[in-house]
Amino acid sequence: MFKKGGCEITVVDRLRARNVGWDLINKYQYSHFRLHKIFNKCGAQRVHLESFISDEEQQNHFFIVKGRAGATGLLKLNRLDWDTLHFCQPMYRISFIHNETNNLAWEGLGECMLAMLISFLGEGYVDAAVDHDDYLWLNVLFDAGFRLYDSKNRYVFRAHQRPVDLRAPFLCRDFLPEDMDSVFGILKEINFAAKFSRDPFFDGRKEKVKAMYESWVRGLMSRNNCDDPVLVVERNTHVVAFGAGEKLFLPPAAEGKSVCGNSLFFCSGSAAGSYPALVHHLTTHTRKNFDALELVASITNYPAIRVLERLGLQIAAGVHSLAIKL
Repeated sequence: MFKKGGCEITVVDRLRARNVGWDLINKYQYSHFRLHKIFNKCGAQRVHLESFISDEEQQNHFFIVKGRAGATGLLKLNRLDWDTLHFCQPMYRISFIHNETNNLAWEGLGECMLAMLISFLGEGYVDAAVDHDDYLWLNVLFDAGFRLYDSKNRYVFRAHQRPVDLRAPFLCRDFLPEDMDSVFGILKEINFAAKFSRDPFFDGRKEKVKAMYESWVRGLMSRNNCDDPVLVVERNTHVVAFGAGEKLFLPPAAEGKSVCGNSLFFCSGSAAGSYPALVHHLTTHTRKNFDALELVASITNYPAIRVLERLGLQIAAGVHSLAIKL
């Protein structure tokens, strides 16, 4: 047990965590899919909880959190194995489920959580993705010393929608093996404006970051699921952009619903107008293969936001990305 600042954090096993989660989830306001409109409110909450508790093969640690006035929450700390190996540094992600609205409920939790992380991990890099509406958890992380490096909105296109007509001087088509050199040639030019370019932790690891994106692209290119869109955009027969998405892992509570997400897009400097062609292709693809398409854009990426809204995608909440180096 870790006790500090009027809060308590106690390690529990997965079964105990699941039981506490069921007690909390019916009043949880920040489930990932609550605004996607492919699940009802209870369904979105169940999907969120099952995703939170699952991943049994990963090194997950669960904690019951006790705050002020009887507040109860469920904390998860999971080791990011691929990231740990790639960056040669222990890396983790922290997540939290609670149903509190009282601003004082988690007062002191940041101090207690930082003490727990230092004692439990010793050293490492810990990140967090916080729903834009969950100010209580966001402030707990700030109190613990986490820093904010990115904020993204989620945008959703649902299969029942009709894709918006688009005329553009670009052709979007499926990726072919002979496109590989062109795609990686474009990737070498790109410096993604995201957490990895803002967090000082990665300043001396830029080659590792570039290799991470290369590994991501190769993984997308090699996917065997024919429903996953892996695309290039051409102009005058020249490949000028790459984009892809994949079927999100959803637990049994999703009852067969499928969402295309985890998208990646990049283009050459002379093809900034290629994004609409890709998004239009994805919306058409979604109608045939998925129940919804989820794309993300940084809240200051105004050109991308204009494209997404023009092509019929609707905002469905968003996340802040934070991190701390212990």
